[in-house]
Amino acid sequence: FAPVSVLASRLRTVIETVQPGNASIPAGSRVEFVADLAGVIPEEIRVLYSTSDRRFVDEPLTMRSTDDEHRFQILMVGDGDRGIRQNMTYRIEAGDAVSETFAITVEQPPTSRVTEVHYEYPTYMDLPERTDSAGAIEAWEGTKLTVFAESSEPVSEAMLQMSDEVSFAVRGEELRMKIDNTQLSVDWTLDHREDNTFPKFYRIQVTNPEGHQDLEPVVYPVDVRRDAPPVVKLIDPARDLEVPANATVPLLVEAEDPDFLLRSVTLHYAVNGKPIQPSEVLLDAFKSGLKKRWSDTWDFRLKPLNLHPGDVVTFHIEARDNRPPRGHQ
Repeated sequence: FAPVSVLASRLRTVIETVQPGNASIPAGSRVEFVADLAGVIPEEIRVLYSTSDRRFVDEPLTMRSTDDEHRFQILMVGDGDRGIRQNMTYRIEAGDAVSETFAITVEQPPTSRVTEVHYEYPTYMDLPERTDSAGAIEAWEGTKLTVFAESSEPVSEAMLQMSDEVSFAVRGEELRMKIDNTQLSVDWTLDHREDNTFPKFYRIQVTNPEGHQDLEPVVYPVDVRRDAPPVVKLIDPARDLEVPANATVPLLVEAEDPDFLLRSVTLHYAVNGKPIQPSEVLLDAFKSGLKKRWSDTWDFRLKPLNLHPGDVVTFHIEARDNRPPRGHQ
């Protein structure tokens, strides 16, 4: 018999389907790659992807088997689990089979940036209005702000969001912004909350008509300076006194408002714990003119009190600043 040479047919791997194929996704999305195979199933099936910035070129991801022995998959979560942020291409390699090259197009979400902040201070502060191009806010409490911002595309909603945490893990108050195409604005008065605190950070969250939101809004700091109360000192006397019932006690008083101006300085007193009215006004700035600092000697006359031996007179000095309605004390 003549020898017969038989060529064995070569078994091949076939990539039947690839998901998601060519696709458009919102930025920040995860992408699940799925491949259905037929024929010879190789030991390794890989996704080879390349990013548009060429940081990754034919970067391999090894796919895992599923309950279906012919189906393999892998989930791409992006750098730091932040999702896919830029366009990319990919293909599947399985043994001797190579799929066509597919494209993932990333739809960028709307973004925004603060362009100006206008400051209008409370009238009593007598400070000029100003406009700042920086988004960081630094102002006195009670200041009226107008925050102007610009979005990267027309949006359907824009919210100024506040928080005490830079991460915005816990969100606070929100203000809806006015929208004029890509121009955004909102009025915001820096009043303290019920617990006497202020937000420490703010950001602007925009949403386009497709429902896509800014994935990482810029966070701006908020530093609210409080209007401190005035400081008053009784320089003399510096100790308790024993004096005749008809004595005149000179009081040396100093007062100062660390921020703005004094409204009044008043002497309040009581006899044996019972308050006496009216109190004595040492300084009325609406008559003498608003002052930042004031000091003077006041004669505290005890004779009009009709005191008796053993009576105890207690007194204190109160200073108020010019903050409406009645001033800090």
